[in-house]
Amino acid sequence: MKKVGITGGIGSGKSYICRQFGSNFGIITYYSDVRGKILMEKNSELRNLIINEFGQDSYIFENKHFNLNRDKFIKLLFDDESARKKMNSFVHPFVRKEFFEWCDFLIDDYYTLFESAILFDSEDKLKTDFNILVVSDMNIRIQRIKERNSISEEEIMKRISAQTSDEYKKQFADFIIENNGDNNQLEKDLNIIHNKIISL
Repeated sequence: MKKVGITGGIGSGKSYICRQFGSNFGIITYYSDVRGKILMEKNSELRNLIINEFGQDSYIFENKHFNLNRDKFIKLLFDDESARKKMNSFVHPFVRKEFFEWCDFLIDDYYTLFESAILFDSEDKLKTDFNILVVSDMNIRIQRIKERNSISEEEIMKRISAQTSDEYKKQFADFIIENNGDNNQLEKDLNIIHNKIISL
């Protein structure tokens, strides 16, 4: 079974593209960004690494459960590049391990998607058979983020600036999907990419 990485900047719509691969072709996606947050709360080894580095207030203990102090981490990870890199170095080995264990249960699938916002900022790009980059025009990205998160444009630009640029990411991508709202073109692009992956 092939492992296909898929990434894109905030607001590019990569999660939507993953859902389209699922609905059109039955392809299953491992959402590493979602699973990473779960592992940060559920995995005691990872949780201890985070507490030792970032302090006890990294978590709020409620109802016998460790919940991430999201206000702290949103500010920390978008304002402090070194903290962001440190956090990623903690979380992604656990995510990667879980993903490969998860793949063992999908032996009959043609391929699976590994969704990650930082796919090309880590060694994960070397562990996938193909990589897809989802891009969108900046004005469309900003509008999507506003509708989803209800935050200011200044905060949006700060979050976009904290991520590596599309130009940097393109050098690692085998396929690029432009997700600007043209559904007919998007359908064609998905079919082309799907057919290429299963034929290679």
